[in-house]
Amino acid sequence: MRLEGVLELEFERIISLVGGGGKSSIMYYLAEQLNKQGNILVTTTTKIYLPELDKIDALIMATTLEQLLEELRTALKREEDQVIVIGNDVDDGKLIGIPSEWVEVLADEFEGIKHILVEADGARRRPFKLPREDEPVIPINTTKVLLVVGASVIGKEFNNEYVYRAELAKGVFEQEAIGQVTPEIIAEIICREECYGKLKNSSYQVIPIINQVDDKIVYNQACSLAKILREESFEKVLLTSLELFNPLVEVFE
Repeated sequence: MRLEGVLELEFERIISLVGGGGKSSIMYYLAEQLNKQGNILVTTTTKIYLPELDKIDALIMATTLEQLLEELRTALKREEDQVIVIGNDVDDGKLIGIPSEWVEVLADEFEGIKHILVEADGARRRPFKLPREDEPVIPINTTKVLLVVGASVIGKEFNNEYVYRAELAKGVFEQEAIGQVTPEIIAEIICREECYGKLKNSSYQVIPIINQVDDKIVYNQACSLAKILREESFEKVLLTSLELFNPLVEVFE
């Protein structure tokens, strides 16, 4: 079974990715695979690094919704089954995203778009993140959320080198220092209402993806985390490694 098959994305129109540890890479991998089924739109409500232009079919930059709709209509007339990336502007090598409400309009306006993939969280390339109260920025009509955790963070010191917004842990755990990152700490942050736990109260399905499972030691730690998350009522938890041709390592369900 392949990653895109286990995720059961065939009928999911808008798929948002949150967390850290490889969101963009997973998003572009899925775009490439899903592109075989139709047009794929890729965007962000935060910032992402610019895509490799040889791996996409079009890059649209628009400062207004009207401009975006016009340019997207033109792009979709050129050919079928495209991967189209859209953004608002470029800043220091990063693509600045679009307002989440624009995503909702795009879904309504373009039936010819099979899937819209949205990176809805920023982690500054850290493998894990504590979200602020106003994060992540998920479009309302999202139907599936992929919550990505970089397994490389397990065993590291709980600080901003490895955990984005690590300073927020004081308010969550009510203590100054956390020490090392453990599967238990990651699971608690994922499940706490003031962190990513708030996502479970929404209408979309949340699937944790433990990424960067690149060797045996990391695999064992990732399995421990996956088992805890399954006990916390997540229907499905995936282990992945983007170093593999098929990134799917294991499924816990």
